[in-house]
Amino acid sequence: MGEISPTLFFNGLLYLSVPFVLGYIFRRINVSPIIGYIIAGILLGNFFADIASREIVNNFAFFGIALLLFTIGLEVNFPLQTLYCFLNC
Repeated sequence: MGEISPTLFFNGLLYLSVPFVLGYIFRRINVSPIIGYIIAGILLGNFFADIASREIVNNFAFFGIALLLFTIGLEVNFPLQTLYCFLNC
């Protein structure tokens, strides 16, 4: 097993903690935390782009998109009748 470099650890901590903090702040002011995640992505992409290589940023971006889609899927509620009619009509 290989060791994790300190820069990779710092980047992971930075790219995961900032969106969670902003999401928490937005939730406390009764706004959807998804807006906080998006703003955090914009801030990190613009201000911290020189810290990590473009490949690492892209990997974190794909991971973030997967988490964002999962979160949106948990928040959406479809009535079963609508879903049944959509599939069988």
